[in-house]
Amino acid sequence: MTATLQDLSVALHEVLLNEKLVFCDWEPQSLDSTTFSRLFLKFKITLLDGRVYSININANNAIIFKKIFEKINAKKTIPLLGHNWKEVFTFVLRVTKQPLILKGVVDLAWFESYLRLDTTKSDYKAQVRLFKQVVLNDKIWGIYKQVYEPLITQTVPAMESFGLINDQLGQMVYPNYHIEGQENGRLSCSCNFKRCYNPHSLGELEKKELVLNSEEFKFLSFDYRNMEVTILANISHDDILLDIIKNKSTRVYETIFEMVTGVKEHSEARSLGKKMFLPCIYGQGVNGLANSLDISKEQASIYLDKLARIFKQSFTFVENNQKKAAQQNSVVDFFGRVRHLKTEDAIKARNFVVQSPAALICLEFLNDVQHTSNNLYQLAFSVHDGYYIVAHNKNLQDAYHLVKKTLTKRSRHLDVELQVSAKIGKNLSKMISIGK
Repeated sequence: MTATLQDLSVALHEVLLNEKLVFCDWEPQSLDSTTFSRLFLKFKITLLDGRVYSININANNAIIFKKIFEKINAKKTIPLLGHNWKEVFTFVLRVTKQPLILKGVVDLAWFESYLRLDTTKSDYKAQVRLFKQVVLNDKIWGIYKQVYEPLITQTVPAMESFGLINDQLGQMVYPNYHIEGQENGRLSCSCNFKRCYNPHSLGELEKKELVLNSEEFKFLSFDYRNMEVTILANISHDDILLDIIKNKSTRVYETIFEMVTGVKEHSEARSLGKKMFLPCIYGQGVNGLANSLDISKEQASIYLDKLARIFKQSFTFVENNQKKAAQQNSVVDFFGRVRHLKTEDAIKARNFVVQSPAALICLEFLNDVQHTSNNLYQLAFSVHDGYYIVAHNKNLQDAYHLVKKTLTKRSRHLDVELQVSAKIGKNLSKMISIGK
């Protein structure tokens, strides 16, 4: 039946009294919220006894829908099972200018992707089984509750609701994120909508075109230094690499280059060290290293052998995971994310077991940047291990120190301390380094 908001309120009260699960669905699944004033969201609630309540949510009644849901949810938290909840939270935030605050949101699409499970969305019994399965998995459930539930319900909707002005178009444009956008756990972006920009693929021209609506505001950007190298050192227990990160944090790649080549104070040591280390960790062979460094195959072979000897723990770690992937056609990362791989693609496991944990740590701190803003700044967008905020000129110093402190505290999920670099600018194409 098509319900009024009052019917919806009565139905949810009944659910609470009987302690039942709620299945939620909506159409369309992917919303162009940049034109929210002309959109409606067909929201459907299915009870376990088969009754279905649906209502069209639009700019006129979204605030009432929000208040009803939050009022009932505040009395008692029940699991709200659905797929791709981010769309609903962004829609409500864009329409009402207020975040939808709900507990118990269970995004089954995330669990299906994270654990590589295949279930039928319309099979509610299968969805209940999936829910019971993941709730009993303390590790996966904890990661979802601590990282991905706030990401889906708060952080990403906030970024998608903060617009920048495209000076060429004379319109506000917004990012559109996909929570499980990449195989290795990173967010991805797409520009399928009319008023959209993709932070992951900004060229110089687009950076110049994206501006703020007042000279009183500036961009601040923060990028992690050596994120993947730091994660690799910790999860592989590579003491030599850990020592480099601890004692030479600003010269990690230079130090690696010097240890392998014996060349000191090379003007391109950092660049060459970056071309040398992680690509070889991820499976680059002699030919690739020779081409990358523009050296002979014989010299590349010597360097590769020396890399593997010096950083034995790191290479053993990724090689063992590659072997598991070849044997089992799947690999599991440090935090339990699963990826299926064909035997001939097993080499991809090397990258996965490093990038995937790094992605989770980046998302943990992305949530923290959003949560600790204290009205000093607005989180504008994120690109993997880079974070972009917008702050009023009078708050720039406080915002800089707060975000830097947030990003360099110890992770709650892995005992690592990370370092960041920062830039500031009126325009994304003219950012200058600060805080060195």
